[in-house]
Formats: sequence, C-alpha cells, structure tokens
Amino acid sequence: MAISNEQNSDDKPISSIPSSLPPPGLSINQLAALHSRERLLVHPLRWSDRQVALLDCRIHFFEDAGSAASHGNADTNTDPLAPKSRLELFLADNLRLRFTWDEFIDITRRLLRPPGGHLSVENQQITSLYFNKRPCANIMYCRISLPPKSPTRRPITFACFNHDETGLVRRMFFSPVKNPIYGMNGPGIYRQTTLLRLHRPADPLKDPFLVAVLISLAQQKRRRAPKPESRSPSFKVRLLFPTGKDSKSFNIFMANVQASFLDKLDFPHKEPAVNSGLDIYHRQIPTLPFQTFPRRLRRALTLDFCGETKGAVGTGGLRRRIGKKRVRADI
Repeated sequence: MAISNEQNSDDKPISSIPSSLPPPGLSINQLAALHSRERLLVHPLRWSDRQVALLDCRIHFFEDAGSAASHGNADTNTDPLAPKSRLELFLADNLRLRFTWDEFIDITRRLLRPPGGHLSVENQQITSLYFNKRPCANIMYCRISLPPKSPTRRPITFACFNHDETGLVRRMFFSPVKNPIYGMNGPGIYRQTTLLRLHRPADPLKDPFLVAVLISLAQQKRRRAPKPESRSPSFKVRLLFPTGKDSKSFNIFMANVQASFLDKLDFPHKEPAVNSGLDIYHRQIPTLPFQTFPRRLRRALTLDFCGETKGAVGTGGLRRRIGKKRVRADI
C-alpha cells in the first residue's frame, strides 16, 4: 500500500514481521491502524514484501522450459555456425549493458517488428498509481501493439517498462537536499545510503515496484474502459521489462486484475470482497541464443499463460520444481 510522498520516516527496516496473509475482512485503512508502528502507506519506490503481502499479491515464477532447452541445445550443437544476421550482431553488441530508456525501446522495436508489417509504438506514456481515487505516483512506460495473425483477432497490446533505470530513479528519490552553504550534505548522504540498502532488492526480478507498475496499468485500463464495460470483472495486463547485466533476459508479467482488487485501493476504508487478491504470472525469456530470441519473445507475448505456475512468491515463500522434487525456500 503505498501512498505518501513523504521521505521523513525512520531508517529502520520496514518490518521485522515476516510477510503473511492479511487478516480477512480488513480494509487498507484498518490494516494501517492495526500495524501502526509500521509505515505501510508509502510511495511505491519504498514498497517491500510487506506491502505486497498485505495487498494479497502473489507472483508465480515460471521459467520457459522451451527456451532453456533451446539454449542448452545451442551450447552442445557441433554443427557449423550459420552466418550471423545484422540483428544478431546488433543484439550481441547491445544486450550486455544496462539499457537507457531509448535503447530499450529501440531494441524492443527491432525485435518485434514483423517482416513487412507495422508495429504500433506509443513511447513515453504516463500512468499513475491511484490510492483513494487520487494519483500518488507517476510511471513512464511505452505501449506497443503487435498486429494479429488473422483479421478476426485483436492486436496484442502490452506495456514496456525499462526496469534497468529503476535503481537510478530510486536513488534520485532518496537523494538528500544539498546544503546551501557547503554543498555536500553528509547526514543526508548517509541516510540515502541506508534507505537504498533497505529498499533495493537483491534480485531485481522481485522488486515490489514492479507490482505497483502492473497495478497502475490495470487502473489505467479500467479508467479508459467504455462506460458499458466499466464494471468489467477483470482487466488483463501484460508488462515487458529487462533484468540482468552480464546475462540479460527479458521478462513478462501477466495478470487478470479483478475489479474487486482495484476497489481495495480506490476505497481503502471499505472492507475488501472475498478472494480479492492478485495473482501475477511470470515468464522469463533468455536472450541466448540470439538466433531464436525474437521468435521466442514474440511467441511469449502472444501466449496467455495466466494460471500456469510452478511457484509463488509474495505471501508464502518461493516454491520451485527441480526434476521430480519440489523444493521450498522461505524468502
């Protein structure tokens, strides 16, 4: 839950209480009053696993076995290598670095551009995360529409978000005010370092800010829905973002966001409906091998993998399957 732009809070960890399911039937305001010693209503850049758990959000991580298998086959293949295309050479030069916003959009456009077709790209769009029907945080993204394979189908629309820049945005958010006389602000820099250590996740893929981005996209889709469909029971959202530096991969978050979940944020004083949680489904597409990466990325964006899961993170730890054994690791 997130919603104050204030930065004058304690530098202590957000919560020493392990993430758990919220008590049933309590509104967001009641939860905030129940845990009065914690700062739950904060800006999304200050979110932790605590906010994700109390909103009853679960992330189901699912590695694309097909891409992993193709990667393994590429490493063990002894056939002569085919001449590299321009796109492969371009990817080899650019996918080893952290992206700027323009680089990420340019690479995504090259990867998804259909041969002889048109790709609709709406760059630098702004969405807002709403709490109590008021905008509390603005988020920049790019909207891309893939043309359908047949005229009877609708285009696949998704949002692109450059997660490589989230760390920089978070650092600027916590940046101290300069001393008007001496310039440097020693205590402020120390506080910034402490806040970054507390709010910067070790794994960028598990950054709670990504959950806030997905929720804001669903809220925007609800606001823009035609009047007869404004009470639609759910809103499907796709989010494409990169992670990693040395071994970069592209990731997709997909969710059917229920209207009852969005109501919890629009009406924080009301008790939530039963089963008003949020399930987010993840698919990771490794960039290697470069030859098949564009095809694998387009295929993953057109699939509806909501409901496919091998593990969930958010309220009950991380589950993953290794061979025929199931391993549970608390986070």
